[in-house]
Amino acid sequence: MNIHDYLIETGNYPNLVGFNYLIRAVEIVQERGKIKLCQDLYPMIAKEYKTSATKVERAIRHILTNKIKIKDYQRIGINKRPTAGEFIYYFATIKGEKYGK
Repeated sequence: MNIHDYLIETGNYPNLVGFNYLIRAVEIVQERGKIKLCQDLYPMIAKEYKTSATKVERAIRHILTNKIKIKDYQRIGINKRPTAGEFIYYFATIKGEKYGK
């Protein structure tokens, strides 16, 4: 399962601002490899979406802390609420292969 499917399955939909930011963050990390979130990744996404890096970070954090429940993280093998970086790198490195149908 990929990041898009996981977000939908956990009750997050494309109308949430952070939804598209998270998907784009995973894509960028898949393309470029390890990247600093606050210094590089968030500003890249902000530029693409014509917003600020702070708003990108806040929107992503909102989904990860308020919209996804602990049991949903446990289903994919994450036993605690991950940081944004941990979550992004998790999906970027598995590329949807480990979590699946």
